[in-house]
Amino acid sequence: MQPIVIVGCQRSGSTMLGSMLGAHSEMAAIPEAQFFVDCMPSIKEPFNVSKIVEQIKQHYRFKIWNYSFPPVSENFSTYQEVFESLVKDYALKIHDKKGLKYWVDHQPGHVKHIAKIKNYYRGLKVINIIRDGRAVANSIMPLDWGPNAIHKAAYFWEQRIGYGFAVQRFLGEEQCLTVHYEHLVENPNSSMKTICDFLGLEFEDAMLETSGLKVPKFTTSQHNLVGQGLVNTRSDGWKTELSQREIEIFEKLTGDMLTYLGYSPITTQQTTFKLRERLLLEVSHLIKVLANKYAFRRRVKRFS
Repeated sequence: MQPIVIVGCQRSGSTMLGSMLGAHSEMAAIPEAQFFVDCMPSIKEPFNVSKIVEQIKQHYRFKIWNYSFPPVSENFSTYQEVFESLVKDYALKIHDKKGLKYWVDHQPGHVKHIAKIKNYYRGLKVINIIRDGRAVANSIMPLDWGPNAIHKAAYFWEQRIGYGFAVQRFLGEEQCLTVHYEHLVENPNSSMKTICDFLGLEFEDAMLETSGLKVPKFTTSQHNLVGQGLVNTRSDGWKTELSQREIEIFEKLTGDMLTYLGYSPITTQQTTFKLRERLLLEVSHLIKVLANKYAFRRRVKRFS
């Protein structure tokens, strides 16, 4: 089996795209699996099946799957064999699928680890998904992880955009495709056909139903639209939900990045980001971060 890795900035539609791809008859989408990379041994490291399995079992991200690791053969000699045995078992028991050719990883943070993944999967295919950074900021700031203030969200988005294009250069156009969230929800048929052409697959209508992923209870509140079909109402929500000042700060800090990506800035006047305002935002962000760390740990404990 070959992985299809969806990367980019968090809250850019990676889970939605993963659920669309997972609906294909030849693919299985798994829940977010940070442990895929976290437990991945160095290529030069002696391989130990029992050690790898135990590391995965103890990883909090696997625990919140609420899923039992299947029996593993002691004859397995590669990390791929171990991980794919988990994927195949999960696909069969959760989605009643077997004989699959691909599995979908939609953890966007893996944008920072593509070179490591490619050591194990030379034919790796990556989809880099991009979304308007103001929409990303609006979506991510209320959550109990990630940046919780507009200036932090601006830096976070800009960094992940940079990683995405670095990955594209590293892999080349045959192994990395960039798509825009807005194009995907506005023109799903043509967007998914382009993606299928890139992956070498036949397009299937079921992919438009966003029903190919079972989201763990740990993240259902953050991914409540998965399985509900494509919803385009959130593309411009930031225009009314962010304050005018937040939009001004975001556009100021990211410079021409929005324009480079085809998004139009709406700030018409030059704005300054004064030290006092920055310090107030830093203090507010720090308070939210401390509260959110506590909330996140409680949520992990509740669902693992």
